[in-house]
Amino acid sequence: MFGVIPRAMTINAMTTPTFQRAAPATLLCTALLLGSLFVVSAATAEPPPMAPMTPVPTLDLERYVGTWVEVARLPNRFQRDGSSPRTALFDLR
Repeated sequence: MFGVIPRAMTINAMTTPTFQRAAPATLLCTALLLGSLFVVSAATAEPPPMAPMTPVPTLDLERYVGTWVEVARLPNRFQRDGSSPRTALFDLR
C-alpha cells in the first residue's frame, strides 16, 4: 500500500496548480497595485509647513546692473536654438 501512488495524486501538465502558471501575471498586478497606491498616497500627502518668508532688509541693486551671460543651458522644447550664448542686460529705471 505504501509503494503505490494513487492515480488521483499523479502530477502532470494538466493537473499542475494554476498559481504556478499565473505567477508572472500575479506579480505584475501586485506591482502595479502597489505602485499606484504609492503614487496616490504621495499625491494626497500634505507638504510640510514652511517658515514665514521675510524680505531682505537691504538690497544692492547696482551690484546686478550690467550684462549677464548664461554659463550653461538645459535644452527646452519651446526654445528654437539652444546652442548660441544668451545674454541679458539689466539696468536701473
